[in-house]
This record gives sequence, structure tokens and C-alpha cells, in this order.
Amino acid sequence: MSCHHLLLLLLSVGVSAVEVTRPRGVPLSKRQFYEEDKPFTCLDGSRTIPFDRVNDDYCDCQDGSDEPGTAACPNGSFHCTNAGYRPGFIPSSRINDGICDCCDTTDEYNSGATCQNTCRELGRKEKESLQKLAEIAKEGFLLKQQLIQEAKRGLEDKKVKLADVQVSKKDLEEKVEAIRTVKETAEQPEREAKERHLKAWEDEKAAIRLEKEKARMANVFLELDDDADGFVSVAELQSHSELDPDSDGSLTEAEAQGLLGGVDKVDTVAFESVWSNIKEK
Repeated sequence: MSCHHLLLLLLSVGVSAVEVTRPRGVPLSKRQFYEEDKPFTCLDGSRTIPFDRVNDDYCDCQDGSDEPGTAACPNGSFHCTNAGYRPGFIPSSRINDGICDCCDTTDEYNSGATCQNTCRELGRKEKESLQKLAEIAKEGFLLKQQLIQEAKRGLEDKKVKLADVQVSKKDLEEKVEAIRTVKETAEQPEREAKERHLKAWEDEKAAIRLEKEKARMANVFLELDDDADGFVSVAELQSHSELDPDSDGSLTEAEAQGLLGGVDKVDTVAFESVWSNIKEK
């Protein structure tokens, strides 16, 4: 239940009390325990006494329940009816102490204190206060509903804007993809031509490198063919110590034969097959 409805309920019920005959100081909720034509049993169940000893200014019950309207029991409590306002309890020690604690003045029935019943005025002020609280609660409730509606509208607006942005994003992505496709299609011939040109250039450079390598091989062959007979022999290799594979300063016959692929001599054609053994020496 909201605060607004609770306050309205309190106002509708009102704060006036209904007077029911009962011993002084007894709340309406405990009226059934105080029957004048029956013995009284202490509320803690400790003992039973004649009813005429209730409120006789002598404490018979340990819980003080036999003296609800006197100050005889130190642990007793007095119920203020406070008709027109809220009922309440005060310690029994404050009964007839010359100070008005209950707004209906019932706690000072035998003290001679001059008290004024202020319950109706207090009730009126409390009712006004409750009415103001009810109005504030109502305004707060209406404001809350207004804010909720505004938040809902704001959320819907954001959803619509988000949907628009998503549609725009999709359109842009499709346009970008279309432009990319057109660009790739337009650049395809140029790219293929460039690739062909690069390949041709690489092939040409490879051919040049091959020719240079053949020329170098031919020069080395001529340099090694000391007798210019068209063959490079083991003996001719042995005269070139720079070809020594183990760098011990002497090229043996076996080492020279190993460089020639295991034969005693090679011509220009066979020299190509052993060129890899010699060219880095």
C-alpha cells in the first residue's frame, strides 16, 4: 500500500476515541481482563485478588496490572484515552505528580494540578499535518507517474532514432560495398597488367642473372683449363689451392676429383653440373 493511500486511510478512520466503561488507566484492548463482578487475576498469572483491590493504591501484582490507574506499582503503566487524539501510555510513577502528561488530563485526576484538555487541538493539528502529507504524497505520486511516462516516451524516441541510425548505417554499408565493387572492377585490368609487367621484369632479371652466371662459369672454366684443351682436369685443379675445401693449403687429388664429381676431367657441358661445387671457392 502506498503512503498516499495509507494517509487517506488514517484520515478516514479519524483520531477520535470511543469511551467504554472500564477501570481508570486500562486500555480498551485489555478491558476483558477487568470484570467488576469477578475476581481479578494478575495479567502475569501470578495470583488472583478480589476486584475491589484493583486501583486501591496498593500493589498486589508483581507486574503492576492491578494498579493501572494509580502510582502504587513502580513497574505499572497508565493508559491515556486522549479522546480526539492518539491514545498512549505513561509510567505509573507520573500519575498525580502535578504535571499533565495526558492531553485529556486524566493522569492528574487527584493532584489538584490545573490542566487543560488539548486533545482536540492536537488532533486537529495532526489531521492537518496528515492532510498535507497526503497531498504531498499525492503530488509525489502524480509526479512519479509523469516522470515514468516521460521516461517511456524518451525510451521510445531513442528506439526510433536507433532504428533510423541502423537503417542509415545499413544503407551506407551497401553503398560503400557497391563503390568498392565498382572500384575493384575498374582496377582489375590495371592490376592484371601491373602483375604481368612485374612478372616480365622478374623473368628478365632472372634471365640476366642466368646469363651472368653462365658467363662467370665460362670464364672460370677458361681460367682452370690451363692447357686450353677444352677440359678441366684433376691436375689442373690441384694447381689452384684457393679451391682447397678444408683450407689446409694443399688440394689433394681426391679433393680435386671430389670437386669434379668423382671423375678425372670434365668438359664445358659437364662443368655445369659441378659448377655449384666450385663457384663459391
